[in-house]
Amino acid sequence: MKLLPAHALAFAVLFSILCSHTARAAEDNSGAKADAAISALQTAGKYADAEQAAQALVTARIQALGADNPETRLAHRALAAALFAQEKLEAAEAEYRLALQLPDPETDVKHSFAPATMDSPLPPPGNPSASKAEAKAGAPPPIPADEATLLAHQDFASVLTMEGKLDEAAGRLHALLPVMVRTLGAENRQTLLCKSDLVSVLATHSHTDEAEALSRSLIPAATRVLGAEDPATLKARGDFAGILFYQGKIAEAEKEMREVLALSTRVLGAEDKEALRASIMLAKVSHVQDKNADAEAWLEKLLPVMIKVFGADHLETLVCQSDLLAAMAAQGKNAQVVEPYRRLIPTEQRVLGEADDITLQTRWRFAGVLYELGLQDEAEAEYRQAQDLSQRRISLDDRLSLTAPATEAADHHLRGKYALAEFSRRRLIFLQTRFLGPQHPDTLRSRTDLAEDLEAQGKRPEAEAELRAVLALQERAFGPLNPETLGTRRTLAECLQAQKKTPEALAEAQRALAGHLKILGEDHPDTMASQHLVAALSSPALHPPQAKAAPAKPDPADRPLATVDGEPITTADLQGMIQAQEQQLRYQFRAEPKKAEQKIAEFKRTALDTLIDSQLLANEFKHVGGVIRPEHLANDLEDIIQTSFQGDRGAFLADLDKQGMSLEKFRALRQRLMMIYGMRRRITAEIKPTEEQVRAYYDKHKEDLARAAEEVKLHTLTLLKTLHKTDAEARAQAEALRTQILQGADFEKIARAESKDSHADDGGAWGWTPAADLSEDVRAAAAALKQGALSEVIEQTGFYLLLRVDDRRTPAPPPYDSVKEKAAAALQEELGQELIEKKINHLRELADIQKLGPV
Repeated sequence: MKLLPAHALAFAVLFSILCSHTARAAEDNSGAKADAAISALQTAGKYADAEQAAQALVTARIQALGADNPETRLAHRALAAALFAQEKLEAAEAEYRLALQLPDPETDVKHSFAPATMDSPLPPPGNPSASKAEAKAGAPPPIPADEATLLAHQDFASVLTMEGKLDEAAGRLHALLPVMVRTLGAENRQTLLCKSDLVSVLATHSHTDEAEALSRSLIPAATRVLGAEDPATLKARGDFAGILFYQGKIAEAEKEMREVLALSTRVLGAEDKEALRASIMLAKVSHVQDKNADAEAWLEKLLPVMIKVFGADHLETLVCQSDLLAAMAAQGKNAQVVEPYRRLIPTEQRVLGEADDITLQTRWRFAGVLYELGLQDEAEAEYRQAQDLSQRRISLDDRLSLTAPATEAADHHLRGKYALAEFSRRRLIFLQTRFLGPQHPDTLRSRTDLAEDLEAQGKRPEAEAELRAVLALQERAFGPLNPETLGTRRTLAECLQAQKKTPEALAEAQRALAGHLKILGEDHPDTMASQHLVAALSSPALHPPQAKAAPAKPDPADRPLATVDGEPITTADLQGMIQAQEQQLRYQFRAEPKKAEQKIAEFKRTALDTLIDSQLLANEFKHVGGVIRPEHLANDLEDIIQTSFQGDRGAFLADLDKQGMSLEKFRALRQRLMMIYGMRRRITAEIKPTEEQVRAYYDKHKEDLARAAEEVKLHTLTLLKTLHKTDAEARAQAEALRTQILQGADFEKIARAESKDSHADDGGAWGWTPAADLSEDVRAAAAALKQGALSEVIEQTGFYLLLRVDDRRTPAPPPYDSVKEKAAAALQEELGQELIEKKINHLRELADIQKLGPV
């Protein structure tokens, strides 16, 4: 007789059980036999067969015993395990919920894990507490204290982790761990594995401080109980090394990783998964230490092994590829990585999803490469798409979505790539501001980190401005004696110290010290740091005697007129903007000096509000990661010199000096204008009117289009001011000639004799002329004249003008097809302006704007 294979034999036993199963099955041992048959399939690695058998068992027990019978729940548990083994995560989660009688967060209770923030401290593992949602809606059933059920809860938490449901996974593990300690013992293997799972979730969820503390207690116990070479111990040490790495403890992380790699390779082989993960982390260490050639060589050698062990489309393999390209780009090999990035991103989108953090991080890295290559438009498009996907998936509770830009920024900072760190940090702050709020502690901490990136680049005035803005928000949100507020104040003092603004730095340091003494005591490290800073700033060497020196008068130009999120707008800022706008308006209306003066007066009345709006747009430009590259600013400056000063740089500098403006200040103003223009273009980039909208716009405005096409037949007489000693003499002659014409003199004869324009030989006749071609003053005068009437004397730049309108005609509205593009452009501009105003109003609502006095 030929023996059946093990899985076939198990199926035969199971089939026999199911065929004879009745309501009395709960009274005999057939349930245990069925479970054993499924367990045999699992042990043999026949997970699909086990799934099929477990599904049949679930159906049979529901029919025979009912859905709530304990034996039915055991069948659900077996089915869940089979599904989990095949990574059918959603189905496994549903089965575990049925097996363990857990509520569905989508329809019942949302079990969330309270992040470790200032306002919601993390419950310690030994003292679990219900989440806010659980407290409100009722906690889930207590966890039974039998080992099999505890292990099922542990597997359920693993499913949640793999699905990215980290809040609920952390909450489950926090509740589970103390029960396992009481039931199985603190040093039981499964208890240690549960603790290890909790460490992994906390680390992934950015709670690295608690994860580190748990790891430091876990590793000695795992080493003692399981052995130093046990895979679970090696995994715990690998996780610990990763936590240290992302905390910036690079030397300790590297030491731990090298030991893990050596043990994993010796015990489990070079192709063991933990050994490969340790290798990837060591490559990251080389990357952050700016040893990018080493990282590249390591990852290049590692990648084929990763493909062999994990598969080409596995998460670990894709991360390895992304890190390899990042290491190459960090060496300036940007051109070499463009095409590999173009291939990698679609793969990550297909395998991980287009909104996955790994995919988004790769796209942001690719955008950085494109920026470095000068492909700014493509970089902005890539960045904008990634930003949009990130915005759509993020929520206030979805802290994980912020980890990619946060990790990227920290990575750049650790490697000393402060410009790239600034780029990443501004993107992170944009996301945090929108979805956590401008006053959230995480948002403000990121802004403080941004100030550090700026200072590291030597941009100390920008760093100072950022710190002052953060400090203003912290004082209002948390109070002046909050530890975060005092920490920012000391950092501001250090920034001022670096700029040799010693008196201001000392004042801020003293305020920080007073606060630290009051709330922390004199022995706290923060208090001692403030004491050292005050002592350093109080050194006599920094304060030479100045008994005879008169106190400096405050510069009126430095008087703050308003603040936007704590950032001051001074009199000098306002005057600089008015000067720039006045110059532009005088040039724009150079033929109409009265009109220029009118426009300048109007602008001055609203200048401060305009400057506030400009500051909001400039801030937003930075928050979304916008960059004005130095070469673009240099090209802008060169264009101004070429077009306005005929290429004479000396004349340009002389003009700046005449206005009392330094070249650096002018560059800063132009940079601000470019940022504002860039932000306006970004806001309106997606506006594309439909055919129906354009047609409706045309129907509404076609009469206006007809009037705009009005033509006039006219005569002019032009008298140049330069041909007279004074303007008054030129005007007097114009008035005298006007009187002669009104008394009957021939206009054309006088124009031939006296006029100095190109129509003089024709007696001043112009023929039919589009009214739109006339200057605004002349067009207004012509519109006010009856046919054949003579105008008053019209003053223009350099000349006086007499005008006679002989006839006018207004054509029929132009056909739609002939003005379709013009109508579309006008509509796009109108919609764009509405969108910009809406955006500015929204930014005003989010910002803290304080007007500090009269302009």
